[in-house]
Amino acid sequence: MAVSFAFLRDLHPYKTNWRVQVKILQSWHQYTPKAGETLECILADSTDTNIHASVKKDLVIRHENQLLEGQWRFIETFSLTNAAGYFRPTGHVYKINFLNGTNVRASDNVCESIFLSLSKFPKILAHEVNTSILVDVIGQVVNVGDVEDLDVDNKPIKEFKDIICVANSFDVTQLRLNPEVAEIQTFVESIPKDGLMLTFRGSKPKRSANFPRGPENLLAFEQKTIRELKDSFEVGKAKILCTIYGVDTDWSWYKLHVKVMDNTGETKLMLFDTTAADVVSESAYTVLNGSYDEVLIESHYPLRRLPKAEDP
Repeated sequence: MAVSFAFLRDLHPYKTNWRVQVKILQSWHQYTPKAGETLECILADSTDTNIHASVKKDLVIRHENQLLEGQWRFIETFSLTNAAGYFRPTGHVYKINFLNGTNVRASDNVCESIFLSLSKFPKILAHEVNTSILVDVIGQVVNVGDVEDLDVDNKPIKEFKDIICVANSFDVTQLRLNPEVAEIQTFVESIPKDGLMLTFRGSKPKRSANFPRGPENLLAFEQKTIRELKDSFEVGKAKILCTIYGVDTDWSWYKLHVKVMDNTGETKLMLFDTTAADVVSESAYTVLNGSYDEVLIESHYPLRRLPKAEDP
């Protein structure tokens, strides 16, 4: 007797004893002050229907190894709520919420499809897509450049010169370069053979970084994430792979406080002048000249000698 299950397109929130057969397209950890750290997933079934699923923090340890990307699973007993808010991962009207009684069981591999829901660029440019729902796009990279930071009414913004852009959405977004899937092959065959080459127009560092060698070589240090550094109580040396996204200028001239982030969190690092020059290709004096001037003002005040004990 065939095992029965429902299709994602037929789900409704009037009951919880559903059973679906789905493929985990994506999974990622997400942190919000209200819900804490949850496990979020995008699921698809054989009808090419996608749905967002959320595993609350108390159940993450139980299910995270069962919800690995690319695997097919049977999921039983869960609740459904209306999908709402900005940047929704799918266009399904409902979202799956794992319960204490939710079961995840192994399933046969139904197909190898990654179930892309590709949006056409003409529709994106014509504002014909719902900007509250995340989309899949496919294209050829022909130019790479910098995004310029401007200040408008004392508020930092990103300048895209009035051009509609496709941007990543935190940990939800995946970037795949030349994946071996049917949609990519079809797209490549449709590209005109015009010899268009990838160009890069971005700022170049003024000098190459000069990292320590010998016993201080970075390869000798254990690599850590920002979260691991924050959770550690040990004193020692480590290396991190991170992005510098800001500079804190409220400090004196001989050191640089930079704001860094990776996919586990963010923090501030203090770089002294020689290290700062290697990392950001500028000296701390050059970057923080405003704060340096403020420090110099203090030297304009006269110094008063403190009286000694034998002074009258």
